[in-house]
Amino acid sequence: MLAFNLVISKYISLSMILKTKLSNFVNMVLSYINKNKLLSFVFLYMLMSLAVDIFFSIDIMIPCLWKTIFSIDCPACGLTRSTIKLIKFDFSGAFQQNPLVYIVIPAILFYLYKDFKRHIDNN
Repeated sequence: MLAFNLVISKYISLSMILKTKLSNFVNMVLSYINKNKLLSFVFLYMLMSLAVDIFFSIDIMIPCLWKTIFSIDCPACGLTRSTIKLIKFDFSGAFQQNPLVYIVIPAILFYLYKDFKRHIDNN
């Protein structure tokens, strides 16, 4: 019985520590979003439009301004479709849509990581 109570108390203390750490992380993320409103809005829009395109096959993306004006593809044309193919694990299809996806997506994730880390270090 004593061992059981010890296990329960350790579980409760661990869960409280995790809850505190999660709460601190959520507060940091909300602070980052509040500080970077434009970046957060663009990121949220991209996530929502990707989700709508993946699950409902409805394209709500803003059309490419370069292609609209000049009627030729810009270097970024196809990145959204390529990202969708990556999410669906179609790596060759993603490469066919736009080979830059394998450079741009890691670069964006690296930038977001470094910027968020800098935000945490400054607070």
